[in-house]
Amino acid sequence: MMIQITVLASMLSLTCGAAQVQVEPPLDVDLLTRLIGDPRVNDPSVNVPALTREIQSRGISFNLENYLTQILRAGLRGKRDPDEMAALVLAGLHACQDCRTRMLTPMTKEELLTLKKWRFSTEAILDEARIRGVKDIEITESAANELRSAGFSEDLVTLLVPDDKVPVAALEGYVSIPLKRSDEYNPAAPEGFVKVTSEVPAKSQSEFVFKHNRLFAKAVNGKEPKDVSGYFNKPAPRNAKTESVRIKWGAQVTDKETNKVRNLSSESKSKGKPEIEVSYLESGPDDRSRFLIRIANEHNQQQYSFWLVWTVVTTPKTSSASPK
Repeated sequence: MMIQITVLASMLSLTCGAAQVQVEPPLDVDLLTRLIGDPRVNDPSVNVPALTREIQSRGISFNLENYLTQILRAGLRGKRDPDEMAALVLAGLHACQDCRTRMLTPMTKEELLTLKKWRFSTEAILDEARIRGVKDIEITESAANELRSAGFSEDLVTLLVPDDKVPVAALEGYVSIPLKRSDEYNPAAPEGFVKVTSEVPAKSQSEFVFKHNRLFAKAVNGKEPKDVSGYFNKPAPRNAKTESVRIKWGAQVTDKETNKVRNLSSESKSKGKPEIEVSYLESGPDDRSRFLIRIANEHNQQQYSFWLVWTVVTTPKTSSASPK
């Protein structure tokens, strides 16, 4: 029997010696458990701390999760020190390719809820979700509210369901038009803008609504606007009061028959009903604010390239001194 033990020890020593001329192979589970499981193997070069060092140096060739029970039972047979076995198992977890891969794959919503059930800290849940992601959570308002109801932090909700990506419901009677994100897209930008190009038929009135991250269009009178496209740099304000929103707008108008170009802006003065009217409408039942652009084209068919810029003033108004 002692010869067998010596052979086991020498097998590990030989693989170490072979490493002087070639890459050391990962440790095999059979050799590892046979060395751990025999109490007579006490050679300092192959005891549990030495095996731990070998794992750290060479890695392992097996999935530790599949052999953890076998390794722990070997430790009991070999009467190994529990602290030394704990260190070996931890080294194995670090060196286990399949274990690391599993911990880096995206979580499921069920796993996320389990972390909450286990009372993981808010910071720990956020860190793991940021690193791994969560694969089965939809980007919808209802999904965000579900996470809030489960007690997750607003930081986690924002990470998993970014508000600027949540689609808004269609407006009845309007055509929905996707907007592109500009190169300067930044939801935290202090100033927002949306730029839209559309052909408006002759003798017609059209409405355009910019709501959150989409554009909607319809004809109020006459034919529908066509060839509508646009882009924006941040979503429309949310929960901002009308008096807090500052608006500027402008438009380049091209007559499609004469190619004559006109420029309009919020600074323009016109007699009678203005050709373009822009207003801000506060949040409705869905908690989303919107901008309304009305165009009354009394000319030939026109191409309108109009832009809207807004800022939300957060500084409270100072009250004037009362008269003496």
